[in-house]
Amino acid sequence: MPDTTLDRATQARRKALGLSPIPAKANTGVPAQASTGGAPPANAALALSPLALTKPRRDPAIDAARRARADRVMLGAFTALIIAATVFQCFGLPLTLDSNIALIVPVMGIALAVLTWYNPPKVDPTRFLLYVLTLGSAGISTAFFADRYSAASLALFAVLYAPFVLSFEVSEKAWRQCLDMFSTVMVAMVGLEFIQHTMQIVAGPQSWPNLYRLLPASVLIDNFNYLQPLVWGSPYDKPQAFVFLETSFLSQFAALALAVEIMVFRRLWRMALFTAGIFATFAGTGLLLLALTLPVMLGRASLRTTAIVIVVLIVALAVAVESGWLQTVANRFGEFQQNGASANHRFVEPFQRMIDLLDKPSALYSGIGAGQIEKSINFQFWPLAKVAVEYGYLTAGLFLALVLRAMFDRPPSLVLAFTLVVWFSLEGALLTAVNPFLCMMLSSFFVVPRAAKPQKRPAAPA
Repeated sequence: MPDTTLDRATQARRKALGLSPIPAKANTGVPAQASTGGAPPANAALALSPLALTKPRRDPAIDAARRARADRVMLGAFTALIIAATVFQCFGLPLTLDSNIALIVPVMGIALAVLTWYNPPKVDPTRFLLYVLTLGSAGISTAFFADRYSAASLALFAVLYAPFVLSFEVSEKAWRQCLDMFSTVMVAMVGLEFIQHTMQIVAGPQSWPNLYRLLPASVLIDNFNYLQPLVWGSPYDKPQAFVFLETSFLSQFAALALAVEIMVFRRLWRMALFTAGIFATFAGTGLLLLALTLPVMLGRASLRTTAIVIVVLIVALAVAVESGWLQTVANRFGEFQQNGASANHRFVEPFQRMIDLLDKPSALYSGIGAGQIEKSINFQFWPLAKVAVEYGYLTAGLFLALVLRAMFDRPPSLVLAFTLVVWFSLEGALLTAVNPFLCMMLSSFFVVPRAAKPQKRPAAPA
């Protein structure tokens, strides 16, 4: 009797993936030569074995449909995450009467669950081991050596960096679609930035909607400078596109979008727009990121792209000088030496605190305790500095190894991964969810299979 079990299974898989059915072929299990009295083929025993009859057949159309579906799911999950990281950056879910968690955290959890269902992730053993060692070291330091600590801070540390151990295999097309979605969202954000400037020039200072006045405090992330004057005493404020926590985040995201355009898409009008947006924020963090990473980006770019970027920067700098922007920003350079100033808090004090720790032998394995670094407006420690001060240098070293392994483990773009590491290390914050999550979303989540190189034909015998 014909055995069509395998055909039925194949047809079912094709139907589930939306593919057209293929004609089923009967399988008698008897080689054609045997029925005519001829000698059986060499693999007749294998053809008649139960293993041969139950081994699933691979249908190339099914594999291609599964990959296409996985790519679509990745793009959908990425879109939800990037909207949560930008449009809803200020929003949080209340946990207690006086605390909340960034909205992107539960969105990330849902996105990972959906991605895992349709495209099971790859778990890198080295990343997983480094994550376990980092959390174990932090936990031991906190439990045995810290006089005071915040259990919530340690738990959030564990949650935010768990996705670093995961990566998802997608096509290069899907990866480019995700980066294009990020760039497109940032086009809209920079557009809102210029609308803000227009509103305060035409209708007066602070004429735009203020989320922190319109919405309850319980659904908004606190401890950030949502409104900042252009300069001290100015009636005008720096724009934050209505929805960013503060203008420095907008400046940094625009710089990352510019890096995506330089390294991947090379669209002139978007490069010009993002450059203008960085200058228009009147924040220095985006420009600092460019200053540190642009030489590396241009070193890997084509001559045409390098020429275009240089021309765009020259034009932007000329406009900045003519408009007085350069003088306004230059006046802030003194903040690096001024105790209590934003630049000093952001770039000088974290380094100084790490140096001071070297005088304490116990700093190798212990710190001041989870969540005990001073909190104030304009005060964000470098991630590595916060880990070192709160948990000790051993935990900090393991944490650094985890981040570097995750970011440089076969990234789709090595230069983009480098740019993200510089941004996260010097301008990020350990427990501000958008910082580690954006590193994952733009780089460490993706594994793009490399096309196999054609093998050289062996030389013909003489």
